[in-house]
Amino acid sequence: MADGYLPRLDISYSAKQEVRRVRDTLERLSWYQEEGYRVDLPGGITKESDDEEVMRAVEHEYAAASYAEHAATLQKEWEALHRGFGRMKEEPTFHLEDEYNVVLTKYGVGGSYDPNLNKVTVKVSARPRGGIEGIVVHEVVHLAVQYLIDLHQLPHWRKERLVDLVVERYFPGLRKMQDIAEDVSIVDRAFEKYFPNMEEVVRSIGG
Repeated sequence: MADGYLPRLDISYSAKQEVRRVRDTLERLSWYQEEGYRVDLPGGITKESDDEEVMRAVEHEYAAASYAEHAATLQKEWEALHRGFGRMKEEPTFHLEDEYNVVLTKYGVGGSYDPNLNKVTVKVSARPRGGIEGIVVHEVVHLAVQYLIDLHQLPHWRKERLVDLVVERYFPGLRKMQDIAEDVSIVDRAFEKYFPNMEEVVRSIGG
């Protein structure tokens, strides 16, 4: 029954994963800052910091019990989202998986995703409306349409607006939409015209 569909979450966290997250964030730091993202790093770490400094800073701040609490909360709140995912499952242009790898972090931007690893990374220090489960939903939707994004070369902020619109449609009120500086009204018009056919929506707003 589609209404009861809910992807499973395989949640993980470790100091080693945090070191990797900080290194990845430092590599993209200039781009994040140019695009206006808020970025969290361990105390004293800058883009000039070397790997040894990153490792020491992460290990100094790492407390596994805190991550465990966030993991338990996420699993509990996730159970309430089956209706939205059930409705998404009925639309074949969303490529949903039965399980997602979720990495908890204190660093970087609010959330990110890796389509090659079917992985979502979510910042537990974020305090958005909808909790961290709202961030996970946002990143899962990214993964569900990434094949279309790649095919039609969708620019970054059009992609973000599209994902926000999908989340609001299937999970109303869960998450605050992003304030986007550039004009992305073309996305709203296409969404209104073609939804729920995501293939047609993305094709019409591609770069």
